[in-house]
Amino acid sequence: PQFSKITHKRAFKSLAKQTLLYLSAPALIFLLLIITPQSLFTLYLEKFESASGLARSLAPAYVLYTFANFPLLFLLYTVKKPGAILFANMSFFLTMTIGCYMLIPQAHLSAIAPVVTASLVSATAILSVYSLYEYQKLPN
Repeated sequence: PQFSKITHKRAFKSLAKQTLLYLSAPALIFLLLIITPQSLFTLYLEKFESASGLARSLAPAYVLYTFANFPLLFLLYTVKKPGAILFANMSFFLTMTIGCYMLIPQAHLSAIAPVVTASLVSATAILSVYSLYEYQKLPN
């Protein structure tokens, strides 16, 4: 909601610090998942031990996804450009679809994490570039 009130670069900069701080909390949880020793999964989460490898491999992608919300919020609420978000989502969808179609038959489950990561990188790059372009248009 605070993104909708931004009209100047100064307001954006102050909100950016606060937003990145709040986005750091879930990102930290994903980072902790990466460094959690396997013995803790075995000891405390016995039912989910078999999924720990997949969860760890997807965690870096979801750290990126967490921070991708920053340009997404800026585009959606500040500059009100849903077309850029649609384009980024189409990029995500196509990268995911083509990547899974090509890599899963060959690499099976180990293909999922790189495909998801590549999909999120493509969408985040589009959102970030378009956000920077729109940020330059804001008055000081």
